[in-house]
Amino acid sequence: MNLIFTLFWKEFHEHKWKVLSLCAIMISLLLAGTVGYEDDLGIGLIPMLYGYLLIAPTYVAMGVSASEQSNRSIGFIRGLPIATWKAGAVRIFTGWVVMLFPLLSSLLLCLLWVSVAPPKELPSTSLGFPWGWSWSTSLLVMAGIGIGWCTVLYAWLVATAVNQKTELRAGLIGLVVTVLLIWIGIVNIGTTKASGFYVLSYFQQFIISSTPVIWIMVLNSSAYMVAFTWLYVVQFCWVVALISFAISRYGKESLSGNVFSRREPEGTLPANRMLQPPIKSPRAALFWMQYRQSVPIAVAAIALVILMSTMGVMPEDRLDSFAGLTPFIGCVLALIIGTGSFVHELEPQLHTFWRSRPISPKQWFWLKFFAGAVVIVGCYDLPLFAINRMVQIPRHSPISLPGIGFSNTIAADLFFPILLHMFVYSLAVLAACSVRHPVYAPIFAVCILLAVIMGPEVINSMQQHPLIGSISFFQLWSNAEHDYNFLRAAATSAAAFALYGLPTIFAATFAGWLIRRDISVST
Repeated sequence: MNLIFTLFWKEFHEHKWKVLSLCAIMISLLLAGTVGYEDDLGIGLIPMLYGYLLIAPTYVAMGVSASEQSNRSIGFIRGLPIATWKAGAVRIFTGWVVMLFPLLSSLLLCLLWVSVAPPKELPSTSLGFPWGWSWSTSLLVMAGIGIGWCTVLYAWLVATAVNQKTELRAGLIGLVVTVLLIWIGIVNIGTTKASGFYVLSYFQQFIISSTPVIWIMVLNSSAYMVAFTWLYVVQFCWVVALISFAISRYGKESLSGNVFSRREPEGTLPANRMLQPPIKSPRAALFWMQYRQSVPIAVAAIALVILMSTMGVMPEDRLDSFAGLTPFIGCVLALIIGTGSFVHELEPQLHTFWRSRPISPKQWFWLKFFAGAVVIVGCYDLPLFAINRMVQIPRHSPISLPGIGFSNTIAADLFFPILLHMFVYSLAVLAACSVRHPVYAPIFAVCILLAVIMGPEVINSMQQHPLIGSISFFQLWSNAEHDYNFLRAAATSAAAFALYGLPTIFAATFAGWLIRRDISVST
């Protein structure tokens, strides 16, 4: 029992700053979104909730699944006089609490808010809940939806990413699995709605019970909770099975390693396996290494494109549920690649390795930076743009975000998404090269991103100042989206590049300078 308590104490010290930072980000987003809209709490609550439900499970699960292996402390866990599955159970349970605490804290703050100063807008108008629900009831239901959504998604992520060697791999797996589960749920729900009610076969109900999308059905009517009660029981069984699998596999060799890594006896080499010729130049070695590291990232990006594009060609009701995720998923992908690619290379052991090799730090950094940028732009943004242009889906989405659907300007459909994703990517790389921690680097990058992107939006909502509005990224994006004059759209794009493209270049250059200062063959 004392050892179990010690493990909980270890997990508390590991996650305490993560919890505080997530709480600060959640509360800041809530306050920023409601400034100027005090009578309509849903304006700040909806983006905060949706963003957290999509990001938090992946962010927490990738640390729970891979940090012990990445830090090479899994050997210490295996050496403890306690079963490995018990240590895994403590870690997974602590991660679940860490994931839910910021969400419940922010919703509790909202509950106190509405009890002191009730908004004028009703939840049915602001949040889309059934008519007659009070704000207190709506917030409690939202807390239940958040707990259910995060729990089932977290269970899938820790089960699929357990024992990954790096946070980058775990994060990419988590992002692809998140989009895949949403895709499966939307596919089964999208065309089965008749007379305002979902008509689902038993097989579809069983499939939907494994996805977090089942919790969206509660938003339309509380009758769904009663009609599909058994689905939530089945989902509970899914969660128990997935968590049990993750706990049983925690700290053991990955399944892929058991299947594919067959060690030969020392001093022997199969006749059909020949050694490759040695790499003769440092540049060729760097290109070979970066090629090997970029292939899984490119595969994950292409998988996201396939899921997003197939969702985009679905009927209108399905498109409305998923269209606004395209730029957001790209930002999450850029954040994971930017932090995960560099943090792993800057660990103490690899840091020493690079200092002892006759390889230019500048060349190594820029090759890795441009490889990540090529994956984001070439394997995500450009394929989505090309597929969307070929399909030519009309705009039906009620979500008022720029970049949803199509417009008649390449600036809005291609330039601004690429600029946003490169801005996020450069900030993530800068955070990774300065903080050098897989947990705190993404938080640092998100804080800077929110300050730079959302700061002008908040100030503009408070004062409606024309100067502040002219430097707002989303306002510039909206102007380019609704301006069909090529010259004006080009001028808007040039202004956006001056305001956000130049800082992107500066952030990348400064990160390269930090690497060149620390990893130098002259020291």
